[in-house]
Amino acid sequence: MPLLHIINAKLKKTSSENEIFAALEKATAMSNISVVNAITSGLSDGSIGVGIWLDNTDDLETFAASEEHLVFIMQGLAPIIESLWSAAIDCNDSLPNRDKDFVFWLYAFPDHEGVFEWEIQKILNDIANLPGQSWTGTTIEERDHFRAGGIVLINKNEYENFAKKLKNSKSDWGALANSLTEEFYDNNTIISIPTNH
Repeated sequence: MPLLHIINAKLKKTSSENEIFAALEKATAMSNISVVNAITSGLSDGSIGVGIWLDNTDDLETFAASEEHLVFIMQGLAPIIESLWSAAIDCNDSLPNRDKDFVFWLYAFPDHEGVFEWEIQKILNDIANLPGQSWTGTTIEERDHFRAGGIVLINKNEYENFAKKLKNSKSDWGALANSLTEEFYDNNTIISIPTNH
């Protein structure tokens, strides 16, 4: 079961540019972890975002216990962030293209009483049909925190079209659209795919 692990870290306003770029370098270094198939990272106005493609839940444990991951979290992020959320998502097994001119959108849906699985699935289907490369799915752990989430990688030429279609889709989602936790990353975006993949 292919997995996507997503991380969103909100930066302190006092974080320096050097500290932020050092954290991004540590994020890219996680592509050296043996179980990582691909990784993307980038900056928004106030956050660092990371997406990590893995093969299965066993690999998630190996990844979480790795030195590179601990260095990223404890030395890269911990000194410069206010808060962090992450989610592990059951998704398709394709890997991102080695695109250099892209932005990405990270999102997750918090758990809500009275929301049916089919409602979440409809939204995920809508997102999968938006422009860009999309990985969507339900979460495999901490289901009481997030029900579903994913990432969409969008070529910069498609960004306006994506944003317009996303806005239209949100108008169909009703109250669920307001509960969406989301962030666009459009600065210093990078994709790293180990050479053995």
